[in-house]
Amino acid sequence: MNLDAIDYLLCNFAGGADTEEFDDFSFDFRQKEQITHFIEQELTPFFTKNFSAEKKKELEELLDEVISKDISLEAHFNSSLYPFDFSSNEKFFFKELKALLYKKHLR
Repeated sequence: MNLDAIDYLLCNFAGGADTEEFDDFSFDFRQKEQITHFIEQELTPFFTKNFSAEKKKELEELLDEVISKDISLEAHFNSSLYPFDFSSNEKFFFKELKALLYKKHLR
């Protein structure tokens, strides 16, 4: 499975667990409302501005696979040192990400 599209979407946060830049970044992945807010405020603008049609399709196909096969990317995300913990609500994150980025209701 090629994770380039999800890595690109989250590239601004990679390594954030080890930098002072994100010391004040308070995002609680256990809170579904905060996941939705994070996607809308942080990821959607980046996605809209920086993803080509081809990259959007690549990400959508990846999300489809992760959601339909219930694949966990926790180990991959942990190695990227994001300043938040995906493990507590990973499945909701992927469904909400697809719903908001592609305006499809999957809940």
